Amino acid sequence: MQTYPAGLPGVGQVHDLHIWSTSTTENVLTAHLVLPGGHPGDAFLMHTADELHERFGIGHSTVQIETSKESACRLAPVRFQHFGRRL
Repeated sequence: MQTYPAGLPGVGQVHDLHIWSTSTTENVLTAHLVLPGGHPGDAFLMHTADELHERFGIGHSTVQIETSKESACRLAPVRFQHFGRRL
């Protein structure tokens, strides 16, 4: 799962990735993606959400797009967490 978002077209960095269950059937993901080439648009976000659902069973995803490492949020650099544990 950690390598999927980093392999998306244009993604230079992934940080603040969180995955958790909200019930026995619902999984949630949030992540920050740095795309130095600029915001990829809604089609990229919809495709990513569809792939997360189909490949990993993530029913709800929220992806924050950042366009440069320099202006990235305070949670950068790469930080993968799952239930509060660093992976």
